[in-house]
Amino acid sequence: PDTGAATLALPLKDIPQGSYFSALFPLRDGGFLVHSNSPDPAETRRGFARVGRDGSRRYEPHIPAGADRGVSASGEPAVSQNERYAALVVGRRLKVWDARTGEPLLTWADDHYFATQPAFTRDRLAVRAASDYYTLGSGGLPLRYQLFDVPSAAKLGEFRPQDAKLPTDVYAFSPNGKYLALAGKAEVVVVDADVAFGLAK
Repeated sequence: PDTGAATLALPLKDIPQGSYFSALFPLRDGGFLVHSNSPDPAETRRGFARVGRDGSRRYEPHIPAGADRGVSASGEPAVSQNERYAALVVGRRLKVWDARTGEPLLTWADDHYFATQPAFTRDRLAVRAASDYYTLGSGGLPLRYQLFDVPSAAKLGEFRPQDAKLPTDVYAFSPNGKYLALAGKAEVVVVDADVAFGLAK
């Protein structure tokens, strides 16, 4: 049956042999920002590319040669509201790029935490940092939400919802970035984002 879904078709001659797409970022115009990989370390046509919804645009890499080597596994992609920044969970780390130039802006990594659920709000990026690290006597490490400025990569604040007995499963920002919603099981709580991250004057 016709589902009305668009077919994403890229000219095969423009795609490096053996490449695969590891992430799709939806864009406002109905197109996609795709992140591709190539098994050939010398391959220059890799990284981000914009593709029209009807597949009519050619494959045009957005990352210069050599700028994005070593990114092979991915999940949980996010793109900023202005479509300038793209974030991708790679293993336990979070990597952020300027989607227009391909410049790497931020790599988040922690010895005892792994990145999940990246989310942009205005020119800020939030990351949900979970831990599978346990110590005798103290148990596991607490869940943390961290907020960063993009593109300076400066850490703006940190929020631990369990300290206020708030749900911790998933979260989302309001479109204007003012509010932060947290949900878990049968509970949804909305808080002031600046207050939560300690940014309120």
